[in-house]
Amino acid sequence: MRRRWQLIRWALLGLLLTLACNMPLARTTPSVTPPQPALGPTATWTVTPYPTPSPTPTWSDDLVQGWRWLFYGDWDAAFAAFQRAYQQATTPEERAQALLGQARARAQQGNTAAALNLLREVLAQYPMTRAAQQAYFHLAWMYFRLERYIESAQAFDAYL
Repeated sequence: MRRRWQLIRWALLGLLLTLACNMPLARTTPSVTPPQPALGPTATWTVTPYPTPSPTPTWSDDLVQGWRWLFYGDWDAAFAAFQRAYQQATTPEERAQALLGQARARAQQGNTAAALNLLREVLAQYPMTRAAQQAYFHLAWMYFRLERYIESAQAFDAYL
């Protein structure tokens, strides 16, 4: 009986490989030629300028170290690094990220009340930052775990 199942498995594998080899190749896309300007005395060729890309934010060493400690599971070291990052932050986004990290560290430690307060502080002080959107997401999940479903739905709605 066991030998029969092995035979069936090998037969299915062979069938799949055979079908995979007979699949049609991906179509190539036709080359796009730029539009030709109209002939005439007023026709000129102008190149559309590309927009300048926005700079990628660079985070402080303490903020990066805090996220690293959070990943490794050392909640106390992560919280301390996020506190240092908050004190040394120069932009609102950095301050908001540091508060968000403190909230995540407190939540992982099991201190839900402190985590909720820190998340609310991010939303109150830095509502227009990227960290505020992340705070809504974490706030919604914390409310959900606390079985506060209406507040969780409101936070998810604000996140989306």
